Amino acid sequence: MVTPADHLAAARAASDPAALRALAGTGLPFVDQALAANPHTPPDALARLAGSRHTAWHGNRGRVARVLAGRA
Repeated sequence: MVTPADHLAAARAASDPAALRALAGTGLPFVDQALAANPHTPPDALARLAGSRHTAWHGNRGRVARVLAGRA
């Protein structure tokens, strides 16, 4: 069984663009933040993250945006 912690670890360590794109669809805010910080995350996945909203985790969109801005 794959856990949220497994998704987080993969988001931090993966370099395969397809795997990173798949992780961008998990809907887990902390995974989105890890993907935003991962230099291997492809631009289309980053664009998806930039537009995501997590109502249960108010403020995540701003956190992802700050991480993405730091990559520029």
